[in-house]
Amino acid sequence: MFDNLALLDELQENKWKCVLDVWENEPDINLALLQEVEIGSSHIAGYSYEGKENGTAMIYQAFTDFFGFDDAPSYPLDRQHTALTFRPASTELAQINQTILSAYPVAKDHMQLLSLIDKKSGAGFDDLRRNYRLRREFSHFTLDYSALEDSAEKVLRILGFN
Repeated sequence: MFDNLALLDELQENKWKCVLDVWENEPDINLALLQEVEIGSSHIAGYSYEGKENGTAMIYQAFTDFFGFDDAPSYPLDRQHTALTFRPASTELAQINQTILSAYPVAKDHMQLLSLIDKKSGAGFDDLRRNYRLRREFSHFTLDYSALEDSAEKVLRILGFN
């Protein structure tokens, strides 16, 4: 966690680019800092379908272990993949950016958070989290790597794309 006031001063002074998902004093975040960051989200990094599913599986496993249910079935995880199809861009960096933004249009989260500036309400921050849309992790998507540059493929595989 960063000191949000110190970060705000640093961003205003040096014009760094900054992405924030965790904020001091949530849900009453520093709206001036929100206006300075490149991308801000409402602390939803773990809100993906897979994140929730894995958390549920861990709780289920702890429950069965605690009560000694040795013959309990394992928690069924959805490991199906969705093909992510689009016409790839021409450069490696553009291919990486296009793929990431096709899987997760982060600008939507940022715009929703920016809408809180008018409301000046912590309840809005909590509402964004409570009503967060279904989002899949990169590992959910399968790519046609034959259309991508080798260096783009390497980066996208490191990021978790299939």
